Amino acid sequence: MRQYFQILGLPNGSSVPEIKKRYRELVLRYHPDVNKSDSAHEDFIRIKLAYEKLMGDHLGVENLYAQYQAKKNPPGRTQGYEESDTEYKERMRERARQFARERYKEARETELRVFRWLTKGVIWKLVRFCAGVSVLFALITLFEFWLPPHQDTYQISSKVYYEYFQRNTLFSDNAGSVDVPELVFIKVAKSDVVNLEYSAMSKEFLGYRISKKSGEDIFIPNRFNFFLAYPLFPLLFFVPGMLFYFQKNEVSFYLLYFVSLVAYPALLIHFMFREQKLKFILEFVGF
Repeated sequence: MRQYFQILGLPNGSSVPEIKKRYRELVLRYHPDVNKSDSAHEDFIRIKLAYEKLMGDHLGVENLYAQYQAKKNPPGRTQGYEESDTEYKERMRERARQFARERYKEARETELRVFRWLTKGVIWKLVRFCAGVSVLFALITLFEFWLPPHQDTYQISSKVYYEYFQRNTLFSDNAGSVDVPELVFIKVAKSDVVNLEYSAMSKEFLGYRISKKSGEDIFIPNRFNFFLAYPLFPLLFFVPGMLFYFQKNEVSFYLLYFVSLVAYPALLIHFMFREQKLKFILEFVGF
């Protein structure tokens, strides 16, 4: 460090203002544009490097001192008061608590804005419409269970198992042929009557009813019809109706909102259009 002061011609430990003043004097003397001597350029570079080195060290010390002073005497503290570790930790904890309270308040305000947006306007009308359709479908299936089923009747004349196609086919003189599961195929004999039963309104396939010549009546249900666990399936479609009464800023409300807007409409579209149940229901009521 001493050699840099010597280059500038200053005593060791000179202050920043003294360094700056001396640097300006030397620049005016040794700048290549002013001093045309052969060594002027080299002298100017040495002076500039010495100045940068001294100023860098001085600024670094000043910054460290400023940081120390800021920590020792934070805003709002009178100069000369030294904070204990306990006081400092308590102050930091209070700042953390204040920050947490502000963040919680912001989060609550955001939640309330989202809740108000979801329960007003066009999207809320759409959700309630979907919920209403779901409840209507539940009422239809709840009532339909008690109606007499629709039957397609086959008077069996013969039966054939096609090994190549893995098909069990029953033949009837009055209604052509029908493929049936292996369990039905095994139980049916010639001259038996097989009724394929469907629900009255939506034509949901219920199962096979076999009437034997002996008078025995056998019913083999379709394992995938939604009347099999009656009334569980219809009651599930009443769930979206809870939106008409339950409107709270809670996780359960948002889950109910989502299934009412996405899951239940997807199921209803599948039942009503892909399985053509809407067509069958309209035909039943006379449209």
